[in-house]
Amino acid sequence: MADVSNLALTNYLEYEFDEVGFDQRFELALIETGHPDELPNWFEKSGVTAIKTLGKRPIDSAPSTYSYLVLVDKQSTASIKSHVIKQTRMTLSQACSSGFDSDVVLMLLIKRSWQGRRDEHAKLVNRAATSDLYLVFEPEKSQKLRTAIQVEIKQHILQLKTRTFRISSNDRGFVVSDGCFKYTKSKTQPVFQKRGLNGQKNVVRFLSVQELAQFEKTRVGIIDQIIATVNDQYETCLKQLLQLRAFPVTDYQRPKLSTTEPIVTTLLAEKRLHFLASPAQPAVFAFMKDLADGAQKSDILQAHNVTITVGTEPIRGLNLQVVKDLNDPDYLCSDGQHIIQHLTLANFADVNTTTGDYHWRIKADDLLKDKKFHMTLAQLMIKREVITRQLRLPTPEKITAAARFRYIVINKASSTTQTLIQATRLTVTPMGQLSFESTTFAADARGVTGSELSRLAWQIWQAAGSRTSQLLGALQSTTQVFLIYNTELTTLPDGNHLRKELLAADGNNRIYQNDLIEAAKGMTLTNAKQAQDHGRLMAELSRLNQSTLKVKEVNLQLTLGRRLKVIQALNDLLHERNGIWLYSPVRQRRFAKYWIGTYGMGLLEIRGQSYYFVGNHQLVKDQLAKAIPLKCIEVLDSRQPQEDIRHMFQTYESLLQVFFVRLNQYTVIPFPFKYIREYHDLLKHQEKGKAVSKFG
Repeated sequence: MADVSNLALTNYLEYEFDEVGFDQRFELALIETGHPDELPNWFEKSGVTAIKTLGKRPIDSAPSTYSYLVLVDKQSTASIKSHVIKQTRMTLSQACSSGFDSDVVLMLLIKRSWQGRRDEHAKLVNRAATSDLYLVFEPEKSQKLRTAIQVEIKQHILQLKTRTFRISSNDRGFVVSDGCFKYTKSKTQPVFQKRGLNGQKNVVRFLSVQELAQFEKTRVGIIDQIIATVNDQYETCLKQLLQLRAFPVTDYQRPKLSTTEPIVTTLLAEKRLHFLASPAQPAVFAFMKDLADGAQKSDILQAHNVTITVGTEPIRGLNLQVVKDLNDPDYLCSDGQHIIQHLTLANFADVNTTTGDYHWRIKADDLLKDKKFHMTLAQLMIKREVITRQLRLPTPEKITAAARFRYIVINKASSTTQTLIQATRLTVTPMGQLSFESTTFAADARGVTGSELSRLAWQIWQAAGSRTSQLLGALQSTTQVFLIYNTELTTLPDGNHLRKELLAADGNNRIYQNDLIEAAKGMTLTNAKQAQDHGRLMAELSRLNQSTLKVKEVNLQLTLGRRLKVIQALNDLLHERNGIWLYSPVRQRRFAKYWIGTYGMGLLEIRGQSYYFVGNHQLVKDQLAKAIPLKCIEVLDSRQPQEDIRHMFQTYESLLQVFFVRLNQYTVIPFPFKYIREYHDLLKHQEKGKAVSKFG
């Protein structure tokens, strides 16, 4: 195992306010009123440039008093008195002494920058100031939807969350104003309300390194802009400029995903795979038959002698049921003899709701090469292993590693009379046999005297305290118990340096033909092939049709590929001499320091606690869809938690390096927890009465 001192950048913020500098420019005020409708006009007249809603709280015997913390520019402060608005002016120190943490003040400054605009007198104003900061993106294909990024800072953690807004018929709601959503009344602009997408996720891309314009619309680009703006506009207010905190990575593990043939098809060899759907739904039934036809034509399945059949009822053995969605009334669940995995029409096809026609999303020439279908088969095999209580997908080495722990998941159980806590524990033997056991206890119990599992689960629940909703599970060794938590912390690539490199690679940068020729002349050639390619390059550069060109024009006229050593050398020399890239090389391994924490896996210590990240199995290509979250690991009743966690982490890492939970990607928590989830799903569906006997 590699133990490196590389630093992983995180979304944990470091900064320190300069109280004197802040108080010279700004003033804070606690605003309290029972008449909130009076506030927008008062805010504007008083020079308020950002607000934070504190909610309702009784003040002076008035039960419906609304409270706000506001930021005011000192030079433009106009003390507007009101008999219905109570003002308590404060310095930064007084605000902190009153219980307002520095993150709230920092967010006020950020809102001032993004929501505020200069008026005709060059005075910064924030009309219709809004407590939450929503950065709005370009219109969707549907004019009824808009996507926004909500910016929050809590406990020094910078959080960017995607929010979806739908157009509304009301005249009061959120209106787009200078790239932000502001809550106001409007009869001239479209008004939106914050709404979900019926359970679907709407996520703004985490990172793109294709070009600068795309980078700036990603979450990494937005974070970089926020930090640069704060430091530029509020330098005199800060003793320590705002920056992302980097932490040393220990126990770093490079990717070790297997590239051999997936074991899913090996386990299917010589078996029957049955496709089924309800004939009462023509589109679903037709799609099922097309899937089955694709499976019959699969060279991979044919090579393993897999028999494909179709029908309307499940068979004993392995079944793939096609359903419209997860709420399909014909949805069936597995039992001891019928193992059923589901494919939803929405996940594999685009459906015309008017005609019922569908269009396949599967592009692969072999059905088994489609990622979603392959993972569907893996899910089917996992269900089989849960039902038969025997592991087959993991390698013998992974099974041996898994047997070193027992795995516990604790959740709230449904009850009409009291809040009950249910704990499920999975034990894996060295031979791969599985056993599940469960226990239940009252959430408000002051102690539990039942089984060993009941006592341990109660102890874990008590240790979680206010973080029970973040508790992912626990691992029990022979002597210790490790708790795993979700957190809002993530790792980040170095956005500041990526921006600089993308700026240097902007296709609109101008370059002189002579600079290109001089850079090419400065190359060191080491073999005849490079000398030949260099001659071709010099000829192409001499034929460029202008003395000064844009970089994108140069790239269009050069015919030599970027994999050639002479083109790579030209790119490097041009950057060294002129600060310009012909193309961005940030995905090359020499820039790996920009990406620490986004691939491989490793441990970090933050504020005295241990966290780990599970990144990608290879360097970034053009983009990353999602951030890399940090999970927290704690040890029950340990005097040396960091040492204990590092001691177990090598085994822990191996339990994340499996392909069958997420195809060709790490899993973020040990793979046995997937088996507990499947076990819970089987029980839940059986309780709902979705029995196989429903068909027929």
